[in-house]
Amino acid sequence: MLSQPSSPRPEIYDETVFKLLMDYELARSQRYATPVSLLRIGLTLINPTHAEADSAPAALASMLNLRLRGADIPARIGNEFAILLPNTNESASRAVCERLLRITLGTQHTPLGFSTRVTICIGATTRNGGQPATASQLMQEAESALKNARARGPQTFHLYSDTALRGR
Repeated sequence: MLSQPSSPRPEIYDETVFKLLMDYELARSQRYATPVSLLRIGLTLINPTHAEADSAPAALASMLNLRLRGADIPARIGNEFAILLPNTNESASRAVCERLLRITLGTQHTPLGFSTRVTICIGATTRNGGQPATASQLMQEAESALKNARARGPQTFHLYSDTALRGR
């Protein structure tokens, strides 16, 4: 008998729940020596109307829910998004960034029936299993990487380790 695929998450987590889940996953990563990655996603609309600007984050949230693994933890933090990727090393994190850039390229349809062109920039950071890390450290690294991605222009991503390696 084939099992039915699980339905997508009902919604994106809020910042409070996300921080609790992040603390849990970081402790698990350190205890069981599994990698964890964090993505920060900045959203930009191209020539939005007022209605599009209001509903575009919901369109991106819906798109993320449909295309992430069930174990991934997406959240909306202000006007940006964060995704915690348990059991995800740097090369897999890079692949997720590339996939998200591909699927957001072009026109997005919002829940209210509008169509808008959305571009994203992604900042990513990874911790190998067993390494101690705090949620605030990971958030700062991902924010720094997002800032570098935004400096490169729309539809780009930047890994924090690329910045760290250049600084040595």
